[in-house]
Amino acid sequence: MASGITILGMLPLLGDAMFGGMAEVIMGGLLMATVLTIFVLPVTYCVFFRIKSDK
Repeated sequence: MASGITILGMLPLLGDAMFGGMAEVIMGGLLMATVLTIFVLPVTYCVFFRIKSDK
């Protein structure tokens, strides 16, 4: 939630000539870190430890 709020809070900075590039980099980093943490890390853990679902 904190990453999402930070990304939304930086949207107005994208149009700024001075801080636009910095906002893009921070937003992209937060987005990539969030996606990796929520999706890639659990899948990697399950594959590494051979965890199967109960379905």
